[in-house]
Amino acid sequence: MQKEKDENVMRLLKKLNLAMESIGNAMMVKHGMSASQCNVLGYLTDHKEQDICARDLHISLGLSKANVSSLLKKLKNGGYISFASDSLDERLKHIHLTEKADELKGEIEQGFRDLEGCMYQGFTEGEKLLLTELLGRMLKNLKQQGTGGLQHD
Repeated sequence: MQKEKDENVMRLLKKLNLAMESIGNAMMVKHGMSASQCNVLGYLTDHKEQDICARDLHISLGLSKANVSSLLKKLKNGGYISFASDSLDERLKHIHLTEKADELKGEIEQGFRDLEGCMYQGFTEGEKLLLTELLGRMLKNLKQQGTGGLQHD
């Protein structure tokens, strides 16, 4: 019985992710941008005062290096970011938001607020905090497991 509940949670999490991406894609289509690109842009906006490079996005957002590279290329081609070489290490490219990205900041933030508001409809503050804590613990458990494969009972 427990295994059925666990599988159900995994399916629900996957469906939740797909629904969020679908809504995000629909919100950003008018800018020629995907929800994933918007997520990266949102992160860059939130950390605008820091020197961010692709490695930082890979680590902070949990995306593969290839995915980060692809997203950054699309954002650069769309005119939302530019790159500047590091003065000490030419291999490092710092990511900078363009004016075009700055113009979208408010819309991106509002989109995130609207999506969260929709998701948390009917939730108490305590339920929101508990959900965040539980999901964080699940993620931590999976990260601790690493890539060595999951153990089966």
